[in-house]
Amino acid sequence: MSLQLHVESDAESETNVSANLVTSDARRHQHASSWVYNVTGRVFGSSWADPPPSQALTVIPTVPPIWSANYRGDQSRVSNIPADVQAGENISFWIRGLPETVTHSEILDRIRQTGRVYHLVINGPTDEHHTAAARLTFFSRQAAVTFADATMRGFWVRGYRTQVREDRIGVLERVYGSRVIVITGPIHLVNWASLRALLVPPRLRFYHLDRVLPLRETRHPDLVELEVHFASFRAQAEAASVIVRREWRPLGVTVRFGDDPCGNS
Repeated sequence: MSLQLHVESDAESETNVSANLVTSDARRHQHASSWVYNVTGRVFGSSWADPPPSQALTVIPTVPPIWSANYRGDQSRVSNIPADVQAGENISFWIRGLPETVTHSEILDRIRQTGRVYHLVINGPTDEHHTAAARLTFFSRQAAVTFADATMRGFWVRGYRTQVREDRIGVLERVYGSRVIVITGPIHLVNWASLRALLVPPRLRFYHLDRVLPLRETRHPDLVELEVHFASFRAQAEAASVIVRREWRPLGVTVRFGDDPCGNS
């Protein structure tokens, strides 16, 4: 953790007490009039070589950002904060060199007999990187080990040989859940058009689909099953199952987690 010297005016010092733990980039954007110095004496946001003598110096520890600019979840939720993971416990990977327009299905289709996928998020190309990247997290450490072993021989997506490494933001294994949900109920409710209309803001802010399977008949002539594969369990399949149960259970609809084609460990 690096140290920075932040110079505040008397007026600023009263209003910026709660904003001490920030990166220099955040400070530069949020407080254009602030003076931010690092220990080498370089000045950010000012052409002055030294701070005005009338202003007081405050030492501010800075921490690296833990959130990607593409992250759209709730940063205040405890379950979304990266865990303190020890060596040999991480179940998350960072995949680079993916096709620019890669889809969640293209990545997930390359993972079989490995283990349940907890979370998959894709970062598109940037000015610096002309290929896409993805963060892939499994439920279990065993699935992560299996994936790591398999990708040592290469992980190819649409003809691109990607680079796979353990993600620097560690995640601990989880036991419960699946990114696949199976909904059972009357056909006038249990169909993709009705479900899509249900899973809209403010109920569900966003989600990424892998695929929706065709309706299946059940033993009951008046009921059908709809199987939906999300890209992630976290905040997607999990949230969708809660919404369906809350809104449709009184109407004779049930929901359960299904088997992940990526594996069941």
